[in-house]
Amino acid sequence: MKPFQYKAGCALTEENAELYVQRAADAEVLSHLEAMNYVLLIEPRQQGKTGMINHLVDEPAFDNTWWGYVDVTTLDRTSESAWYRSLGSRLLSQWSALTRPDFQPDIPSDVNGWRDFLSRFAARARDESRRIVIGFDEIGAITFPGATLFFSVLREIYNARKLERQFRNLTFILAGAFDPRDLIDDDRISPFNIAQRVRLADFTSTQVRELVSKGGWSATQSGELADRIHYWTGGQPYLCQWICHHLGRDAHSTEVDACAARLQAEEENHLPPIIKRLNSDKRMSDYVGRILAGEKIKFHPALNHLHQRLQILGVVKADDEGFCIIRNRVYEAVLSSDVLDNGVSISESPTPAGNARIRHLAQQQRENDRKYAELSRRIAALDTDIGRTTEEFKRQPLMEQRIQLETERTGVANQLADIERQLAGVDPIPGT
Repeated sequence: MKPFQYKAGCALTEENAELYVQRAADAEVLSHLEAMNYVLLIEPRQQGKTGMINHLVDEPAFDNTWWGYVDVTTLDRTSESAWYRSLGSRLLSQWSALTRPDFQPDIPSDVNGWRDFLSRFAARARDESRRIVIGFDEIGAITFPGATLFFSVLREIYNARKLERQFRNLTFILAGAFDPRDLIDDDRISPFNIAQRVRLADFTSTQVRELVSKGGWSATQSGELADRIHYWTGGQPYLCQWICHHLGRDAHSTEVDACAARLQAEEENHLPPIIKRLNSDKRMSDYVGRILAGEKIKFHPALNHLHQRLQILGVVKADDEGFCIIRNRVYEAVLSSDVLDNGVSISESPTPAGNARIRHLAQQQRENDRKYAELSRRIAALDTDIGRTTEEFKRQPLMEQRIQLETERTGVANQLADIERQLAGVDPIPGT
């Protein structure tokens, strides 16, 4: 029997906290919450967002903190009043020990009641020298009537901290796999652009070794298994847990390969939703096909909406040179097989290699990538010169030159985004 049973599925909780592997993001989130900053966790499914929140609850640094956690997919979204009643009831049940005869906040039924609810609890936390952290999980599922006002209140109470000082004792974790602009596109009232975004990277090879070391295998065996698990998964947390869970006590690297093949054939919780999402969007599946075919495409999720969607889905990331690649070998094997509803295997779909227009666009893309990198280098050099210059009359021409280069770089970035949009919409010419 292994000392710890790996968990392939739901988030890690207190019962299996020993399996939790800390990443750089843990310290970053901890620092932001101690400063009472809002925290934004936008990551693919099963990347460890909920497990991180569960782990933070038990951090000694938060001994004086009242925690609230809400998976918004479990709330009543049939109406605005139903939403707020179910939300308020959920938090009150978690904070039942905080209520008393002279402190009985009403369950909210609208956005004004919600703000008052938060204000009263924040004031009590301030009076008792405590803090409140509320984690909203799967926040991309907030679609009830009046959702815009819900988000605007989160932003408004942050802005109100100067005059309503109780709100300094309240902060939020906003977590999910979503595009913030799908929820609210007005930057003036969005809580997402004032939250501190923290990225949950895949496990490093060292972190995979830490995870595997908890399985009861010998040190030599553990190192061999960890290296092969990282080879297949690239450190994706769920995939690492799944393979560890299915390995036998006498396992070696060849069994990891067998588990990776079994994962592709039998796993039902992680891979099928990815395939289903790609099957529902031909542009996305075609784009994945181009990447699998070896086309060199610069990864620009901040500029290219298609890249952003593939990143949130968890399928694509940047390689060391900044080009799009499939995130790990498990995904690559699955996506290269005959699983997408395109009539042919995605790996066999026509590539754009013979399309003159695509070749021309790709050439333009490479040239603009070089321009962007060169402009960035020149701007960085100017920033150094500006920082070293104390006389204002010498700084001014440098600042003007920097503004000119920044404008030029923005133009190149816009051209890159336009090229990516064209490439995403171009169909290869049949027979080329």
